[in-house]
Amino acid sequence: MVAALARTNRVLGSCLSKSTLKKVTNQSIEVELSGSDFNIDHVKRPKNLSVLTEVCCEFFRKRIKVELVENRSQEAEINKKKSHSGRLEQEARNHPVVSHAVEVLGGKIEDIKIFQEEKL
Repeated sequence: MVAALARTNRVLGSCLSKSTLKKVTNQSIEVELSGSDFNIDHVKRPKNLSVLTEVCCEFFRKRIKVELVENRSQEAEINKKKSHSGRLEQEARNHPVVSHAVEVLGGKIEDIKIFQEEKL
């Protein structure tokens, strides 16, 4: 169905690529929207929801209601972890002891490994 939608509207098809069809009944379908806030908000625009509904009606060959459910937490959690890791890496690169060691030893930083603390 996403492929059919992508032929009609590539951006909308791309925004739905991480979404999941959760429930199908005779009158409706439930789509769980996942991905970035931009993708979710883009799909929810009235014009785009209308296009999605039209493609679904053609796909199922009957009038069908499209219900959208948001799942923002998954993408937000991934972005939060990436941001935290990036910040820790930058702090390590800019730490005075690390800078001094690189200067004294005449080396360069190849890789930074971030270890997670164990929680008790």
